[in-house]
Amino acid sequence: MSIRRARLSLLAASLAAVWPAAAAATLVVPVGLPQMTREAEVIVHAEVLGQQVTWSKDRARILTLTELKVIEPLKGVAKHERLVVYQVGGTLDGVTVSIPGALRFVPGERMILFAQRFDGMVVSYGMGLGKYRVFDQAGAPWVAPEFGDVAFVRPTGDGRWSASEPPETGPWPLDQFVARLRGILAGGAR
Repeated sequence: MSIRRARLSLLAASLAAVWPAAAAATLVVPVGLPQMTREAEVIVHAEVLGQQVTWSKDRARILTLTELKVIEPLKGVAKHERLVVYQVGGTLDGVTVSIPGALRFVPGERMILFAQRFDGMVVSYGMGLGKYRVFDQAGAPWVAPEFGDVAFVRPTGDGRWSASEPPETGPWPLDQFVARLRGILAGGAR
């Protein structure tokens, strides 16, 4: 076992012992919107067109491939481009592989997605991070983060970790959220 894996196992065991909610969730350090906006290779307002669950080429993993239609490109893509979100896990041939913390995508839903490029596809910015669901409220589009099944933690500075709040949770009017992203991308607003 590598030192890194051993440390992560020790972290998970330590948090599970003192914080029961962490035992059932993936542990994630919160990332603020400005940092995620700067670091993501792709940011889009998109709609989920559909999903395909398949085996990896070597038949070692079940994969869920989610097709997105770009409604509004914000970074790294063109309008009306189609993207495929790559995720490990899913149900196929009577086998279910569940990845705690993985984001869920539903055909027909709209979102702002922060992603990284991967093998001709994209993956979410981080485990349980990067998806901001777009929904209608009082006849207007709004946006709010949709985290996977994660528990947020922060280092305490003395080699330990403690429970943390999630990053900003909103909701915000969609047009204001997009304007904020554009401001961050332009090097202005934080």
